[in-house]
Amino acid sequence: GLNRWADVVQTRCRGRTGGIRQYHRGEILRKFMHMEHSEHWLASDASWLYSAIYDADVITGEAYFQVFVLAQSVVGLALSVLIVIILVFWTYLQSKTDSATASAPTFGSIGFVVGVLVVIPTGLAGVFFRRKLLWVAVIARKDFECAWFKSCTWIITNWRYLNGYASKERAALEKRVQAQNKAFVPAHWDARDTMNDTAWVAHWVQGVSYSVMLVFGTFALLDYLKYGVGTMEVGTFYALCKIYLTVGKYVGILSGVFVSMQRAVVSLREIAALLNQVDQRSQRREAKLWAKIGRTVGKVGMTHEAVAALQGRGDLTSI
Repeated sequence: GLNRWADVVQTRCRGRTGGIRQYHRGEILRKFMHMEHSEHWLASDASWLYSAIYDADVITGEAYFQVFVLAQSVVGLALSVLIVIILVFWTYLQSKTDSATASAPTFGSIGFVVGVLVVIPTGLAGVFFRRKLLWVAVIARKDFECAWFKSCTWIITNWRYLNGYASKERAALEKRVQAQNKAFVPAHWDARDTMNDTAWVAHWVQGVSYSVMLVFGTFALLDYLKYGVGTMEVGTFYALCKIYLTVGKYVGILSGVFVSMQRAVVSLREIAALLNQVDQRSQRREAKLWAKIGRTVGKVGMTHEAVAALQGRGDLTSI
């Protein structure tokens, strides 16, 4: 019961719906409502609706919430690396206690630590170098889906007009939607495969590192068990296997987080472009004009009656 209560509290208080998703949707709707007639032609109505529904959801789930997943993964990864370092030095101290001729940590012991440390930057570098390819795939998917979304929205919201369409016109409209869907599906596959391949770079690097550790660790364990050479015991070997798998798990999660954030970058830029459009241009021009009039009136000492007279004649620009 307590576990379920904690889950309910964190679900309600994490702020994805009320704090982020619906807030940005409200901002997009507010911006759209306060634009003048001529300004609505800068972006299509489907772009506004698509961004309010899809892009706001993407930046919430793939950017905002992923920050918490990122923090959790970084802590787990740091603890895993710390355990590897402690394990290597603990093994060295044990061997030094057991033998007076024990030397410094061997190249193999240091190699196990380096193998863990190499996985992290190499896996994340794959995400970094593939980010532009991911952006292109995600943007292409968004464009095709937005076109399909616009057609479906028009058909559903204008169903009354369909009653006046002939059979050929309805067939042509259905054919258009099917063509847009046919163009969208391959773009969706490309975007999905690009994101998955980018995230899997870290898994491939971790798999290679884990395989190398298994080979060298097995030989080190055999040398210790048969000849008494080295410090690789059964418990140490098992701990290294477990830690390598844990590091690979957290590096994979980190790669997935950065891939999700790269996807969210596209939606974030789309929303920013819509919200940064200049609106109420006529009122802005009028405000600048009145500010200029105010400065001029203060300089030449014109009365308010004179300004009102010029306004009545429409000759404010002569001031």
